[in-house]
Amino acid sequence: MNKIFYSALLLGCCTLGFVSCDDDVDNPYEHTSSISIVSSNLSFNARADRGVVKFSAPGTVTARTTADWCTASVDGDSVVVSVTQNPTISGRSAQLVLSYGGETEALSIIQRGVVVQLETKGIAVQTDEASTHKYSIVSNVDLSVAETPDWATATIEGDSIVLSVTANTTGSPRIDYVTVVSGDFSDSIKIVQADFDKDVAGTYRLHYTMANGRERSANVTLSDGLLSFTTLDIPITFDPYTASFTIQCGQYVGRSETMDYVYLVFGTSPDESGMTYWSSYLDSYRVTAPMEVAADGSLSARFFGTIGGYEVERFMFRNFSFGNDASDQSKWSESERETGIPDLSEHRDLGTNMMEMYTPYLTREAVANPASTYVLR
Repeated sequence: MNKIFYSALLLGCCTLGFVSCDDDVDNPYEHTSSISIVSSNLSFNARADRGVVKFSAPGTVTARTTADWCTASVDGDSVVVSVTQNPTISGRSAQLVLSYGGETEALSIIQRGVVVQLETKGIAVQTDEASTHKYSIVSNVDLSVAETPDWATATIEGDSIVLSVTANTTGSPRIDYVTVVSGDFSDSIKIVQADFDKDVAGTYRLHYTMANGRERSANVTLSDGLLSFTTLDIPITFDPYTASFTIQCGQYVGRSETMDYVYLVFGTSPDESGMTYWSSYLDSYRVTAPMEVAADGSLSARFFGTIGGYEVERFMFRNFSFGNDASDQSKWSESERETGIPDLSEHRDLGTNMMEMYTPYLTREAVANPASTYVLR
């Protein structure tokens, strides 16, 4: 009896298995849309434009869009989609929805953002003379110039911007912006006119606060590549496109009065727990000081930078005594012997604090007594 029941059960399972594997049985949930898309062109640049969707359907189809910057109209077996110009640099998207009876078919509408790209990161006129300059400019919209400073004129000519400047007789850099527009879109291009030797180089005042809270300042000389004071020369670069100074961490800056080797590193402001950090001698860290020009022609530049997300708050001058005698120099590498300067990557654990400058910044103003220069010790 048990054997017969088992055989019958096995036969039933096999029969059920054959039925479930039958490919000829229709899926009751499968549905073929009455709207068939033949072709679609709904990817747009930033300009105002039109695209067409071809379709087939057994009857009248209606169309709508899900955003107010695009519209749709049905013309026979086609839908014409119109988009306005994108006024931002961000791309945007919407949907075109076709309807027939109770059926719908949705397609994506995509429009790119505005692109304005100058061949350089800004406009740098590195002469004080009246002159005209031409720069390549790439854009996916039609541009025009809306605003320029009173000492410059600019026009868009094809894929270029042509800039003319008057002679700079101020004795300081001239920094302003050229505004280009296209419809509701606008963008500003920085323009700097400066002859480095005439307008940037010279005597500045370096302001800082000491660890004890006392405010100090010292006369410094800015030349091409160096910020010099007392016996120290801090390597510094000037970017003519942004009118800013940059100082790199871990640079050799000279010898102290005791003939120690001096290197510049950076320290941060305190974190939430009051802890501060320093850059060690990693030369990947930098601080930048954008130049600001006041109406009277005076200059100022405050240094900014970060280490691990924390703001650089101070310059730290570190003293190194190695290299003062032959026994130390015998441990130097070949490159150290050639330059006569110790490589901090080989001596990371050495050095003591010589001094610290908190919140350093530069100004260029008349100095009452140029001879009164603070001596670092």
